[in-house]
Amino acid sequence: MHAEIGTELRAPCDVTHIEGDPLYIQYNALWTSAKVFTASKDNNPAYKAECRLRAPNVRVTKNSNGEVIGFSTLHPVSIHCNMTLHGRKGKLQALSNWKTKYTHLSYAYSDSATPMPMEWTSQSSFKTWDFVCTDAKQNPVAKFVSNNWHAHKMGRIEFLGPKAHDEKAREEIIVCGLTMYNVMILRMNNFFSLGGAFFNKTGPFTPAQIEAARRQGEMEPKAIEVLEDKHGNGKQL
Repeated sequence: MHAEIGTELRAPCDVTHIEGDPLYIQYNALWTSAKVFTASKDNNPAYKAECRLRAPNVRVTKNSNGEVIGFSTLHPVSIHCNMTLHGRKGKLQALSNWKTKYTHLSYAYSDSATPMPMEWTSQSSFKTWDFVCTDAKQNPVAKFVSNNWHAHKMGRIEFLGPKAHDEKAREEIIVCGLTMYNVMILRMNNFFSLGGAFFNKTGPFTPAQIEAARRQGEMEPKAIEVLEDKHGNGKQL
């Protein structure tokens, strides 16, 4: 995995059309810091995302009050990863051992108490590395784009569909998109992930997993607290 990164995500402007304003991500040349800005080029960031070697590997907070909206932990062998978003535990689960296909359960995009299975796929080219998120009906709702050859690793997150301006949905995509990007970076640069691709069980969420997530959704979300121990490792309470 790459070196520790600090990423600033700027708040979206109010939108009057169905597609929300994109967020633009720009890393520095050493991958030690990054910033994300809107098309309006507002200098007041609303989120900060840290992508780092120690757990939690992806951690997103609101700059206004320091609230942790979500974080995820990647594993050196397993090709799946754990996520916590708005106080609810979840999982970014591989759908295939070898293809870039993942799924997560979404409360923000579901119109009922049962979370909706979402799917992430890759549409990469020589120049760009794209991850597209679709809903249960295969309608695209977001796209995470990274320019592989830009000097400062320029990227963006595009939001599509009727919930493109919904704050909870956008924050879910921010956490999941950054997690998706980092888990693929890890798999490409980690020999142990090759073993995980051979032996990990993959596939969609089972009815039992979806039902457990539905019951969790009926409960009051827990406040997220991440403690830093003397080694700088994150721990969820």
